[in-house]
Amino acid sequence: MMAKRSYKKPFPCGHTGKGMYCHRCAQESRNRQATRAQQDQARRQQQAWQQTFADDQIDLHILPQRQLVMQARTILAEIRAGANYHQFKGKPLRYNRQIISIPLSYDYRLLFRKTKDGLIPLRCDSHETYNKRRYD
Repeated sequence: MMAKRSYKKPFPCGHTGKGMYCHRCAQESRNRQATRAQQDQARRQQQAWQQTFADDQIDLHILPQRQLVMQARTILAEIRAGANYHQFKGKPLRYNRQIISIPLSYDYRLLFRKTKDGLIPLRCDSHETYNKRRYD
């Protein structure tokens, strides 16, 4: 008795195989769905992160890393609660003693205006902008 030969058959997609459906196309479809789900989740996380900027006292979009944004928010909250700016290595500017500069990192600074009521946040600047601009 001779063994039965099974021949590959063509599928509607153009591939050939021995199964009931094209396994290659099925795997590609599963991969596309998984990738789409990951992209949707990443998009939702990014939108949720962007919505957190609406509650900030000053614009922190300039900061490139989440860690810096979180550090700036912590400093802003503690200053608002009455903490002294010296504990964050803050210093008054030489030409205008009413402006306080607090470093976030080597590249970014938080600027506050000193008033009778306390410190009012002005802005977050890069080190380059901070060096070139005068705050009067």
